[in-house]
Amino acid sequence: KAETEAAKSAQVAQFLKDMLAGVDSSAALGRDTTLLREILDKTAEHVGKDLTNQPEVEAELRMTLGRTYFEVGESVKSEAMYREALAIFRRLFGDENQKVATALNGVPISLWSRLWSERRWEEVESLYREALAIHKKISGGDSLEVTWPLNNLASVLREEGRTAEAELLHGEALRIRRKLL
Repeated sequence: KAETEAAKSAQVAQFLKDMLAGVDSSAALGRDTTLLREILDKTAEHVGKDLTNQPEVEAELRMTLGRTYFEVGESVKSEAMYREALAIFRRLFGDENQKVATALNGVPISLWSRLWSERRWEEVESLYREALAIHKKISGGDSLEVTWPLNNLASVLREEGRTAEAELLHGEALRIRRKLL
């Protein structure tokens, strides 16, 4: 019975993830997103209450909510979702896990607009470097998983005025993508 209930919860979670994945900034552009924000808030509230016995499903949904909140311009709520997902993944899997690295890569995305105006690049750089290190350790140096934090880190370094270093990282990501794709 527990396995059946877990499977049902996973299916519901996947359904929600698929539904929320259809929301992006272009879909929300020029529209009143009040109802969507209310739905997101209610979903976030229920995820925290109803999935406490299924932490991995909870964390996956928090990642999806984080991305969706970001797409509708709610960077503070987005960051909170990513950070909560990161904490759950760390608790479940330790520090050296693909899901931890993915969540680490998501936190700066939610922070980007705020940090852009505040020029707080050190925090973002630190998160991307940690994600990159985990991806390299798990997947190896030449994997597609490594290219995302490489490019993101390069973008931060460019903003910090460290263009030579940024160019090297972008070049490394491009080399890996050409090799694998």
